[in-house]
Amino acid sequence: MGIRSPRSSVALLGALISLISVPTTAIADKATSSSMPGRSCDRPYSSTLLETAKVRIYAMPEEAKEHAEHRNPAISGRPVFACLQATGRSRLLDLPEVGGEKHAYWVKVDERVFAVNAPLVAYSYSQYYLDTHQTWIRVRNLLTGRVIRTCLVGGAIAPRPGPRVTDIVLDSTGEVGWNAQGESQPTSEEHEPGCNPTA
Repeated sequence: MGIRSPRSSVALLGALISLISVPTTAIADKATSSSMPGRSCDRPYSSTLLETAKVRIYAMPEEAKEHAEHRNPAISGRPVFACLQATGRSRLLDLPEVGGEKHAYWVKVDERVFAVNAPLVAYSYSQYYLDTHQTWIRVRNLLTGRVIRTCLVGGAIAPRPGPRVTDIVLDSTGEVGWNAQGESQPTSEEHEPGCNPTA
């Protein structure tokens, strides 16, 4: 085997450095872009439902496979997430909790109405059974992921549509109020503390 001259070794080393530096630069640029302030909650293929300086709520395509294992098979429609801008961490809002939705044929988050008081978010969802359905409001802490309040809005027997939440108001303690339209809404005596109809 021949012996390389010092000049050829230096040329080879220079070529290797130039090859390595290109992908390294590209990786550094990509990392800088993903950590820019206000962009930590960006997700490819997502659709923004509500965005504030502190929270982004968005929907993903229904076929988003990376989240399929976390979802209740009864849940229908696009998965809906809320992301805290300060941490960049997203929470799946229709993640099933202990309760009636585990036995429902169909569960869906209403993509039209939300309330944010960071790190808390309140949202409406409906669960459908064989011949009845119920509408609820849930308050979730985006720092911990924990649901801190669940309020029954009302229900109906098919084919009646039941109540639809039109507005939600949320304070920093997790108390929630709302306005709803439709039939079979419960009276104020039926609500848990911190659940206030007619916001």
